[in-house]
Amino acid sequence: MNTKQLRQKILDLAIRGKLVPQDPNDEPAKIKSTFKTHSPYDVPISWIWAKICGVCEPQETKRPTGDTFRYIDIESIDNKRHCVSEPKTIATAKAPSRAAKGVISGDTLFSMVRPYLENIAFIPDELDDCIASTGFYICRPRQNILFSSYLFIVLTSRYAIDGINSYMRGDNSPAIRKNEMDGFTIPIPPLAEQRRIVATIESAFAVIDEIERNKADLQTAVAAAKQKILSLAIQGKLVPQDVRDEPAGGLLERILAKREASIKSGKVKKDKKISAAINFDDEIDFSELPNNWKICLLGELASYKKGPFGSSITKSMFIPDSDTAIKVYEQKNSIQKDASLGTYYISQDKFDELKGFEVFEGDIIVSCAGTIGETYVMPRGLRKGIINQALMKVSLYEKGITDFYLIYFDYALKELAQKESKGTAIKNIPPFEVLKQFPFPLPPLAEQKRIVAAVEAAFEQLDGIVENLD
Repeated sequence: MNTKQLRQKILDLAIRGKLVPQDPNDEPAKIKSTFKTHSPYDVPISWIWAKICGVCEPQETKRPTGDTFRYIDIESIDNKRHCVSEPKTIATAKAPSRAAKGVISGDTLFSMVRPYLENIAFIPDELDDCIASTGFYICRPRQNILFSSYLFIVLTSRYAIDGINSYMRGDNSPAIRKNEMDGFTIPIPPLAEQRRIVATIESAFAVIDEIERNKADLQTAVAAAKQKILSLAIQGKLVPQDVRDEPAGGLLERILAKREASIKSGKVKKDKKISAAINFDDEIDFSELPNNWKICLLGELASYKKGPFGSSITKSMFIPDSDTAIKVYEQKNSIQKDASLGTYYISQDKFDELKGFEVFEGDIIVSCAGTIGETYVMPRGLRKGIINQALMKVSLYEKGITDFYLIYFDYALKELAQKESKGTAIKNIPPFEVLKQFPFPLPPLAEQKRIVAAVEAAFEQLDGIVENLD
C-alpha cells in the first residue's frame, strides 16, 4: 500500500466535495464579491471559489523582542510530515534580517522559496507567537470563513502544491511571489462541511499513521533478518557442510600463489604489512568455524585501488564520445548496477597517464562517497575505461569466490566498518591499512555456491514481503 498516494487521494476527494456528503441545511460561506473567482474544477453548488488573499488575514510584519525568541526558518520544517520539527532559539541581538513575520497557532506556513521541496507546516498551540522567516507566506484564515485545519488540508493537496509551483521563477533558487500566492484560488465549503471534512480526514489519517508504523516496523525487521542471514552465512551456520567438498586450504593456497605471481610480475605492489586482523570486539565469532574453512585477510584475496585524486580528473579534461574515447566510470555505475551509464570520456593520452586505474571484466567497483559501499561486478564486454575519484576497484585473485566475497563485504563493510569508525552509518570506506586486515572466513568453493544460493533465496522472499507493502 502506497500510503503517501493514499493520503493525497483522500485530500483530493476532500477538496472536490466528494469525501463527505453535503447537507442542504449548511449555511454557505460568505465572501466579498471582489475576492470570488473562477472555478478550476466543479465543486458542490454550496461551495465557492476565492483567492487566498480574500480568505486569509494580511501578512503581519513583526520583529523579535525580549532577550531571545523562537525562530522558524526553512531548516525548521519537516517537509515529510508538514510540521515544524525544530524551531530555533536565538538571541534577539543576533536576529537574522529575515526574522520578520509573526505567527500564531493555527497558521499554515508555505515556503515561497523552492516551493517544490514542500516546506509547508501547521503551527500548533505550543508554537504560538513565534517569529518566522520572510521566506514563508503566512496563511491565517479569516474567522467565520475558514477553519485553520481545513485550510491546511487544501494547502497540502496536490492541487495547491502543483498549482502554486507552476508560478516558480529563477534558476539557482526558484521562488514564487507574494502576489501570486495572494491570487491563488482555493475551494471554500460551508463551515459545517469543513468541520466534517477535517474530522473524516483526521480519522482516516490516524489509520494510515498506524499502517505506516507497522510498515516501518516490518521493514526494520526485514533489514535485521537480512543481517542475521549474512551473519550466519559467514560463520558457516547457514547451510550444512559436505565432507566431499575440497577443504578451503587448497583454495587459499591457489589464491596466495596467484597473488605472489601478480606481485612478481609487477601488476600488484607488495603490501608493507598484512598480518594482524582487526579486532571487532567479538562482533563476529570466528572461533567455531567448520573445520574445512580457513581464516585469511581481505588483503590476501584481492588488490584494492581507490580512484585518482580529484585534481587528476577534472571536467576540463573530458572529451566528446568517439571510437577512441576512453570511458570514465562513476558512482552511479555501482549504485545503479549498470556499466552503460555515464557520459564522461578522456583521451588516449590522458588514459595513458591514468592507466593504473583501468577497470576490467570481473573487477568489483565500490562507491566511496555519499552512498557508501554499493558494489557492482563489471560485466563482460564492458567498455575500456578507468574509475573516477569516488570509486574503489577490487580485483580478486580468484574470480570464483566473487559471489561469496560480496556477501561478506556487504556485511563487514556495513556492519563492522561503522563499529571501527564509532559511527551509526558508514561515512567513508576504511583506509586500506584497516580494510586489508579485515578477517575473512573462507569456505570451500562448493559450499560458497550453496551459501550464495541460500542467501539469494531468503533475500528474494524478504524483498517480496517489502514489495507487497506497496
